[in-house]
Amino acid sequence: MESVALNQRRRFHVLALGWSLILGVVAGFLSHLFVGALLATRERAKAVQGEWSWVMPGLGGLAIGCIGVAIYANTGRMGVLGIGYEDLSAALFGELGNALIVVLMVGKFAATISSYSSEGAGGIFAPTLFIGAMLGGVTGLLDEMMGGDHRCRVRLLWLEWVRCSQESFGLL
Repeated sequence: MESVALNQRRRFHVLALGWSLILGVVAGFLSHLFVGALLATRERAKAVQGEWSWVMPGLGGLAIGCIGVAIYANTGRMGVLGIGYEDLSAALFGELGNALIVVLMVGKFAATISSYSSEGAGGIFAPTLFIGAMLGGVTGLLDEMMGGDHRCRVRLLWLEWVRCSQESFGLL
């Protein structure tokens, strides 16, 4: 792996810039897909008027329940059906593999769209943080598989990545 000496104590690995570029492009695509799907399904749900409009939050809740139960039954993880702090912590400590992180990310993605578009309960801010954190987790695991610095892996906490980047550049 090619590296550049920035000072005598720290080395900056050029591969880290490549992972940052890949993460940015994938996150941009994922956010475009998320907003597009969210708005399209919300418009479809709002088109249901009259005596059947009360059914929409129930259908959204049913969809969320099916997604969450399917993921829980197959993985034992509850991150889709709540805030997901336990799964975020497990991913941060390297206890989850790439496949499981992707399953949780896709499940939360679909559950959030179902909830919001059907005018069900719940917000949109925390789920998007979960989705982004899981995307960062996958990127970090891929970086480790490619031989990246395990101390400064792009894991779940963006602030941790910034701290490691600052250390790499000798700013801390």
